[in-house]
Amino acid sequence: MADRKKDNLYFEFINWQKQTNEIVVLTMYAYADILLPKYFDTIFQIDNPENFIETKFVIKQAVINGWTSVGEISHGHKHILVVEFPNSIPDILNLLSEFSYKKTIKNEIHLGFCNKIDFDAIKTNLHQTHLDKKANAQQKYPM
Repeated sequence: MADRKKDNLYFEFINWQKQTNEIVVLTMYAYADILLPKYFDTIFQIDNPENFIETKFVIKQAVINGWTSVGEISHGHKHILVVEFPNSIPDILNLLSEFSYKKTIKNEIHLGFCNKIDFDAIKTNLHQTHLDKKANAQQKYPM
C-alpha cells in the first residue's frame, strides 16, 4: 500500500474534513457499478420500506473494501461512502450502527438509497421477497 500511486481520489479522501451535513457510511455489496458523484433522493429502511424519507443527497466519495479511493461504487464490493446532504443529516440515518473509536453501537437495521422514480418497484420487490421467505419458512418448518 505504501507504494500505491497517490492520485486525485487518494488526496481528496485523505484531505477530507467532515462537515456537519456529511456522514460516512459502510455499505455491503453494491448491486451495480455506479459512477460518482451519484445523486439520489430517497432513503428507506430495507426491512420496513414504509419507513422512508425523500431528501436530495449526493454520494461524493467511495473507498473500496476499506482499501483505496475509487471513482465509482463497484458491483459486488463493500464500500465506505462519504454522503453529503443539502442541510443536515436526516434522522433516519440514526437507525444505522455507529462505529467510532469511543464506542460501537451495533444493530441490524439496513438502509437503502434510490431515486423516488424507482422506489415503488423496489418496495414491491422487498415486500414480495419478505412474503417468499415467510412461505419458504412455513414449508420448511410447518406448525
